[in-house]
Amino acid sequence: MALDDVPNINKGGNCYHNVLTAALREFLPMSERVKVVHGEVGGTGPLAGIRYGHAWLELSDDLVWDHNGGMVQRDVYYEIGTIDPDEVDKYSIDEAVMLALEHDTTGPWGEKGNARLHG
Repeated sequence: MALDDVPNINKGGNCYHNVLTAALREFLPMSERVKVVHGEVGGTGPLAGIRYGHAWLELSDDLVWDHNGGMVQRDVYYEIGTIDPDEVDKYSIDEAVMLALEHDTTGPWGEKGNARLHG
């Protein structure tokens, strides 16, 4: 399936914005443990067969918060999304805020991030 075949309702997500907003509004008190994570995931449902850039929070070594589905175990999240842990970018909340200000976007950032489609 090509991106052109994806229904418009499933394009142009706002995960980068939602994740950084949630990090600042809901998870700032535990910021020393929280990581803002950008990576490439494998789509499901209407996005099956398409890999795209996505953002989520890792609240610990084994717990993920995703703006679409709430809390889930990290290993389950990575398996469902066919995420390669070596291919993700992790930022502290402070680093993410500084990068958002520097690049005038909530993500993705950097060479690897710019190659990703916005999720």
